[in-house]
Amino acid sequence: FIKNVFAEMNYLYCIETLEKARIGVFPNKGEVESAAIIEYDDIKNWIKIHSVYPLSEKMPFVYLEKTRVENTELGFKIDLDEKSGKNHTKDFYDFIKLENKTIYKRSAYINYTNPNDGKLLLLDYDNIGECENIDKKKYKSLLKQKSWSSNLK
Repeated sequence: FIKNVFAEMNYLYCIETLEKARIGVFPNKGEVESAAIIEYDDIKNWIKIHSVYPLSEKMPFVYLEKTRVENTELGFKIDLDEKSGKNHTKDFYDFIKLENKTIYKRSAYINYTNPNDGKLLLLDYDNIGECENIDKKKYKSLLKQKSWSSNLK
């Protein structure tokens, strides 16, 4: 009961830059690939991630539903490996919590066939995310934002 009373919600706004593309069409190395708007509970150890791409005219979409994280010496990590029929998704995040910000490395593999048109989406890449701590008000306003500049700053 006491843990719930003192639950610590953290809100992060992260810019992801491409570190390495193995399969798929991406921006150049070091360029912005996406932004992540993150809600993280460091007492109950779960995270929720919304994403948005440069020049999008839509609100951020839920990329990762509320998911448990595993604590590490320097922060926490997520290691997902999901298969459903021919579809296969792997996502690995390694978050490092610093004094006034959070950084992470992300490796993603997506092999997905769209059931509507049969088109294959095949991606395999690594990103680096640099996050700033934001308050709940800023978090909620970012989730409602519909226009994103190319540099997502």
